[in-house]
Amino acid sequence: LGSTLLADALAVAAQTLLAQSITREDKDAVKEIVSKTMFLGLLLGTVTAALLAGTSGVIPGLFSDDASVIEGIQFLLPAVLLTQPVTALAFVLDGVLYGGSDFNFAAKCMCASAAVACTTMALGVNFWAADDFEVLSSIWAGYGLLMTMRLFVILYRLQDEEAPYRKYL
Repeated sequence: LGSTLLADALAVAAQTLLAQSITREDKDAVKEIVSKTMFLGLLLGTVTAALLAGTSGVIPGLFSDDASVIEGIQFLLPAVLLTQPVTALAFVLDGVLYGGSDFNFAAKCMCASAAVACTTMALGVNFWAADDFEVLSSIWAGYGLLMTMRLFVILYRLQDEEAPYRKYL
């Protein structure tokens, strides 16, 4: 949760800086903001994953002493670690979309990604999962798809000639 809030804060800063640079038609500043935002988002997600991996033997015990809960956390840890960089990068790139006034695309991207994620979760939970670990796997598979789709669709949009800010990139 902490890294998500940090990524969101970075997205808000990028949104504001990008909107100002586009208003000034400062192409170099727009490129620099997008580049630094992507770098910082990836760095944030990677550092978060490394911290979670490094403290994985301690943190679960802070939340519960129930063996099945700790086992569930350990089971999910690889998925959680893999999604950290993707999630942070997708969150900060939202700021790029918003700063470039690409609100409609951001909404469509989220709806399409959410539809695939929710379908994956529903199918997994209702038709595949035979135990609690498979339910958790289905939920995290859906979440991973949500964030991965958002990331790649936004990256595609940054290259799209129809994007309102494309002439600055």
